[in-house]
Amino acid sequence: MGDCKRFSSAKQAAYYAGLVPRVDISGDTVRYGRIINRGCHSIRRVIVQAAWSLVRCQHGGKVKEFYRKVILKKGAKRSIIATSRKMIEVLYVMIRTGNFRFYA
Repeated sequence: MGDCKRFSSAKQAAYYAGLVPRVDISGDTVRYGRIINRGCHSIRRVIVQAAWSLVRCQHGGKVKEFYRKVILKKGAKRSIIATSRKMIEVLYVMIRTGNFRFYA
């Protein structure tokens, strides 16, 4: 991701990784679709693989807990994307603040 100071928010960091939904707005109707194809594909691939690893290991911690909450509503693949986005947001905050305690 390089220098995180170029992103003004965690949402922009998630957008850079391509982990935000496509939004179609027409009048008063807002529809959310699949994740966007823009962004850095290599970062997205690595974060998604890391999320799968944390979800499947015995000590997944907060990441696994978040995944299990989302999977009840959305299913496995959507849940792993949501978990990946959450991980990007946490990484952004950790790098931005300089606080590198282990959050998982």
